[in-house]
Amino acid sequence: MLPHFNTEIRDSIISNGYELIYECKDSFDKKKISNTIEHLKWKLIDQKLERASCKRVFGCIVESLENAFRHSSEQNDCLENNVNLFINLLKYGNNFKFIVGNFLSKEQCVTLTNRFNNIVKLEKFEIQEHCIQIMKDGCIDQKGGGGLGILDIAIRSEGNIITKSFPAENNQDFFVLETTIDTKKMVSLN
Repeated sequence: MLPHFNTEIRDSIISNGYELIYECKDSFDKKKISNTIEHLKWKLIDQKLERASCKRVFGCIVESLENAFRHSSEQNDCLENNVNLFINLLKYGNNFKFIVGNFLSKEQCVTLTNRFNNIVKLEKFEIQEHCIQIMKDGCIDQKGGGGLGILDIAIRSEGNIITKSFPAENNQDFFVLETTIDTKKMVSLN
């Protein structure tokens, strides 16, 4: 399923002091993604977070998983293929870390890393303006994405995003997106 560097990926993301709440590395179809999202919702509810904080963390989880599933190089245009994902949810104090990894072409990895790097440099109002512009332009790609998901992740995580990639076979990389959400900081999503 996942390549030989599985241990390398795990070692690179487990931070000192973080408690592992959920971990999965498997092949996912649409139904399994939906079930995993539901399962992670209940894991968050078990954490006894305030409603707004729970929604922020859950929003990052949903956007991250949907993007990883839709845009994996293993996926087809009709979203009918199974894709290999690496998923972790961790907690340290008020902070939650959500990590998801998927296969992308080397070019997609570079593009996505650059997009995230550029987004996290923006002020919150600039990200919101960018969201509005995308909605006005109606830019939707063949897999149903327009770039709003990564903007939403950036807003909800306040730009606490790290991307990593690990070389894989067939001109692909295993792309890892790590978002950290401080649940004590209240971010207005309006």
